[in-house]
Amino acid sequence: MNNNIFRIVLPALFAFAITGCSVKDMDLGKILEPKEKKFEYKRELISEDLTIRVNEIVDAMKKNDIELINKKYIHPTFGFYNLYKIKSINVFTFQNQIYNVKEKKTEEVSHLISRVSKNKYIFKINKEDTQFKCSPLNDAYYGWTKHGLFLNDKTNTNLSSMMKKINAFEKEKYKKEDFHKVKMIEKMGYKVVLTPEIIFYLNKIDNNWYITLIDRITTDCSYKKKTKKKVK
Repeated sequence: MNNNIFRIVLPALFAFAITGCSVKDMDLGKILEPKEKKFEYKRELISEDLTIRVNEIVDAMKKNDIELINKKYIHPTFGFYNLYKIKSINVFTFQNQIYNVKEKKTEEVSHLISRVSKNKYIFKINKEDTQFKCSPLNDAYYGWTKHGLFLNDKTNTNLSSMMKKINAFEKEKYKKEDFHKVKMIEKMGYKVVLTPEIIFYLNKIDNNWYITLIDRITTDCSYKKKTKKKVK
């Protein structure tokens, strides 16, 4: 009887000893902790809810209803980037709303919206791109290559390079989270162009499409004049 128990217990103890050693040598953290999931910048296909949203925003612009745009089409926390020029230099601001500026001292987003045609015609959404060309020498080549309302994924904003340049002078002014937002805009968003002046970007946030960037640089053909060096 005792010999039988010994035959059963001894192999069990031996196996436990081996198992105990192997577990001890393992890094349990690597096994139990899940690997960090890499964020996937994936753009959704153009859907009906996106085209409906574009038409709604354009309709609000026709009515010059900035209050509605701020309330319904700009996400309260994600906000939007406002790209423009100051003395021919590309700059941007981050905003949670479009400021309803009525004075004409400086050109603002509200001024562009106020100039959108007020007719009741429903614009056909063209799912393609249109290019704006600055042509200081020949007006025949100045302006958009195509006219109308356009929706496309050509979303290169140069915003990340602008942030990097600022960080070179003001170290870490823009953090990892800021560059992540810009990547979301460029890699997951859509560009909307309503000629002649409106360019904005839409991203899906909290299951709805919101304005995440307004581009006033593309149609601004001002350029920095080269200063002549004084001869000593």
